[in-house]
Amino acid sequence: MSETNRLLQSLTVKDRKHLLSHATLVDLEQKEVISESRDRPEHAYFMLSALASEVVELEDGEIVEIGLVGFEGMTGSFHLLGTSPSVSQCLIQIAGSAYRVPFRDLDKLFNDSHGIRAAILQYVQHQMAHLGQTAACNRMHDAGPRFARWLLTVQDRSARDEFRLTQQFLAHILGSGRTTINVLARTFERQSLIGHNRGRISILDRKGLEAAACACYEATRGHLHDLYA
Repeated sequence: MSETNRLLQSLTVKDRKHLLSHATLVDLEQKEVISESRDRPEHAYFMLSALASEVVELEDGEIVEIGLVGFEGMTGSFHLLGTSPSVSQCLIQIAGSAYRVPFRDLDKLFNDSHGIRAAILQYVQHQMAHLGQTAACNRMHDAGPRFARWLLTVQDRSARDEFRLTQQFLAHILGSGRTTINVLARTFERQSLIGHNRGRISILDRKGLEAAACACYEATRGHLHDLYA
């Protein structure tokens, strides 16, 4: 579990203090919606121990995850680039804490501070690379390797070895039925890769999960490493 935010830490001390002077430390609950699709958010959130999902609801009601935001970044960065509406809803996947900044304040900071603007734009570039890799992965790879990739990505962005996730939510995120998720979870349990009990998943063998994941995981992890190298 992290109590720092890597995007904030990448700023100069002066810029970080300036931004945090507009921030409030808040606790976020699982499934809490923090921004709706097509609406400009009231706040941006710099995640600490919470983890958020950017999701799109399709015409048939299915939900597809297109991005994750943990302590490496912030929510709402897309809206700093212009007035085009977002197609995604942002909700809390793992409860925890974050710094909440009024979006109107962040918009002004983004335009007035070269350092803040440069850091956020670099993060947006990372998000775009992650989105592209995830889209390709969802199209080309089987559920098992995608499940392993996704668990590793969650761990990377939450710094947790254990988190609460329901099978229904996992089924939505991975675009698979609950039966498939149940089979995958049991298979990974038998291989001692994870523990799974009453909606809690614990990472037991990270190296084993890395071996089970598709190559997309190494690609997205590389994007994140390069962002803060």
